[in-house]
Amino acid sequence: MSAVRAKSPVPVPRVFAHDATGESGVGAAFMLLEFVPGDTAMDSFVDGRLTKAKRLLSSRTSSMQRSLRFNWRWHRYASPKIGAIVLRDGEFDAWANTAKFFYKEATIRKRTPPDLVDEVLATISSFPSKVRELAGRFQFHNGPPPLIYTDLYSSNVIIDTDYNVLSVIDWENAFVGPWELVEFNKMLSMVPPEMDGPLFQ
Repeated sequence: MSAVRAKSPVPVPRVFAHDATGESGVGAAFMLLEFVPGDTAMDSFVDGRLTKAKRLLSSRTSSMQRSLRFNWRWHRYASPKIGAIVLRDGEFDAWANTAKFFYKEATIRKRTPPDLVDEVLATISSFPSKVRELAGRFQFHNGPPPLIYTDLYSSNVIIDTDYNVLSVIDWENAFVGPWELVEFNKMLSMVPPEMDGPLFQ
């Protein structure tokens, strides 16, 4: 959050103090944040009055545009390494060369229909090489890797009574990762409301 606040135009609360280990004397992990005097967009969007709905729609559209522009530009602020943003130097080496499938062949044979088991085992053994082959075809996004914020729901956007965005919260799962993991704003649903579930609404 400190990195986002210092290096980007995205509004986030100020972090006054934090301890992820629980060893600071408080007796528990904690984070002390700046209070943002607003309400979540999710709670504000339930108002069904037409005049407010028009303002809300306009605000939601512009906030989405700002968010998408930010996602596109964030690579200018990103870390040169994949992994944590600050406070860790961790080298996250590729695991594909040493990873093994979770189940032994005997277990797979026991659980798989006899007419399919050889095909399943062949697919499992060839999967790492297929991934390496596919990865070698990509000629774009060589870095630096972008910040990926995984919780861009309306419940994590704080707005005021005029629907101006005051802050974006809930950053605990944000990380620097490859471009292939970047996804659209979760408020931009591609499924018609009549067919969609409540998860992204």
